[in-house]
Amino acid sequence: MGVVSWLSAILLKVIMDIYLTPSLGSAIQGSGALASAVALGVYVGLRTGIFENGFTFIWARRTQLWDATFNDAVGFGLGFAGVEALGLGISSFFNFLVLVTNPSLLGTLDPATQKALSDQFALGAALVGPPLIERAMTLFIHVFAVVLVVMTLKDGKTPFILAVLYSSVTDGIIPILSLYVSSTTLAGIYLIETPFVFLGLAGLFGLLRVRDNPAFAVSRPSQGIPHALEALSPKHPEEHLPELGF
Repeated sequence: MGVVSWLSAILLKVIMDIYLTPSLGSAIQGSGALASAVALGVYVGLRTGIFENGFTFIWARRTQLWDATFNDAVGFGLGFAGVEALGLGISSFFNFLVLVTNPSLLGTLDPATQKALSDQFALGAALVGPPLIERAMTLFIHVFAVVLVVMTLKDGKTPFILAVLYSSVTDGIIPILSLYVSSTTLAGIYLIETPFVFLGLAGLFGLLRVRDNPAFAVSRPSQGIPHALEALSPKHPEEHLPELGF
């Protein structure tokens, strides 16, 4: 279900990017650089937080995860994070492959983009580390957010807004980082990853703290169809077999 949740959120994001995001870009175009970055960060962050966690809640509820264990919730989160990593990895690979096989395409890009790509390619193997760090930290971030959503579903006490805010901050800081930190130097690239390291470690710490939370011992059979069917079924079916008269 983690895969379905991610695909549902991505579909809505794509629709927004087609119909809404360009209008937002035009609206903030006259603002200062910082104001534009903050506005875009709020938009991108809340969109991610609400859609990703909202669909996680919807699909977790539809699949009757009332009795989900901590490991079940982590598995849900791994599915979500895994399909995102796979999608981004395939996209990055094909972009790189296109540029390597058709170097002339670089000439069609604007000078600033050409210089940025050239500077990054010049870093060579040193550029491998940051994406690996980012994916590892993003894994913890997604899994912890999903676990918070499942806890909300199970005990009704964990505030859903915690998961929304946690995910929103993760994506919302990207426009501001892009404004103030250069991604054309190795130091700048690692500096951009620093906030995600802290957010990822916070997610890992959170997972360690909630794995024994009483919420994962809570079941709600009154709202779970499988439990209702189980309650109606006899404990010892042989006791309810009709007399055949032999």
